[in-house]
Amino acid sequence: MLFGGNISTTALIALRTLQSINAVPVASNGCGKSSPAELIPGDAPANFTLYSRVGAGERRYLLHLLSTYTNDCPAPLIIALHAFGQTAGSMEEVTRFSDSDSNQDYITVYPEGINNLWLGDRGAPNSSVVDDRAFINDLLDSLESTLYVDTLRIYTTGFSNGGAFSDVSAACYAKNSLGYSLFEAEPCMTDQRTRPLPSLDIHGDSDGVIAYNGNNSRFDIDDNGIPDPDTLPIPRWLSDWAIRNGCASAANYTMQNYPAEGDEANATSWLQNETIQQKSWTCDGWANVVIGYYVKDLGHGWPSTIALEGILEDYRGGPTTWNASTFLMGRLARWSLPAAAAL
Repeated sequence: MLFGGNISTTALIALRTLQSINAVPVASNGCGKSSPAELIPGDAPANFTLYSRVGAGERRYLLHLLSTYTNDCPAPLIIALHAFGQTAGSMEEVTRFSDSDSNQDYITVYPEGINNLWLGDRGAPNSSVVDDRAFINDLLDSLESTLYVDTLRIYTTGFSNGGAFSDVSAACYAKNSLGYSLFEAEPCMTDQRTRPLPSLDIHGDSDGVIAYNGNNSRFDIDDNGIPDPDTLPIPRWLSDWAIRNGCASAANYTMQNYPAEGDEANATSWLQNETIQQKSWTCDGWANVVIGYYVKDLGHGWPSTIALEGILEDYRGGPTTWNASTFLMGRLARWSLPAAAAL
């Protein structure tokens, strides 16, 4: 079953993006090297495998280069992580990150999880058996050695279980750390005072897998007659990020018995003819470091104006009035790691 009932109750994301703050590009060791023969800029994504010892052996991923890619100009990289039960190819099709209409600058890689799920899902193997974080780290090493990657502009984004795992993949094991794990008993904590850790969430008000308010009692994704367990409310998740980033404003707030502080956003506005509510926080003088988008009539899916097929469209509830992928490109362009992070 796609998505299933095994979404992590720790980090609940329909769409997740990690970023950081502007700096001059720093190129990887792939500068001047020829890309793999089967990878032609502008063509369809190519299938590759990578041996990851700690990451459970041979792993698969799709890789796409835009027609504008050259080996003499560093390009930013997006790691796009699929949902539980979804394939890397499906993630590429849904996000359209390989489409020049959506993406004109970024190398895009679509890793694939073992049995199509990622660490953080309750059905995933223990990290001592399959460590997806190590796989992502090995993948970055491989890409940076063969492609001309701007190592200050590596981003993770994901859908559902992939969105939750993006917190992990950009953290403890990734050499260009843009965040930290929410899944470990002793999470890997970056120096929050050195720089904010921008984060973005998009969630639908009609999500039938992970309720915005955390109350999933009316859902039975496994169809076993047992209501799905409650999950962390999205406002609480956003407020936790705001607190970690030292964002201004704090308010006492309770939803589904989860007390939270700092839930009061610095700014709230409506977009797309009032179909999308935007809540944003300013942190250490940086505006819009933490952003939450609450989308009217969106179910559990990736927002786009293009119709999907089968269960993906059933869960999403139909096309939306905007394309999240195109929108994200503008947001990502604002952020990069400070140069010291690449040393």
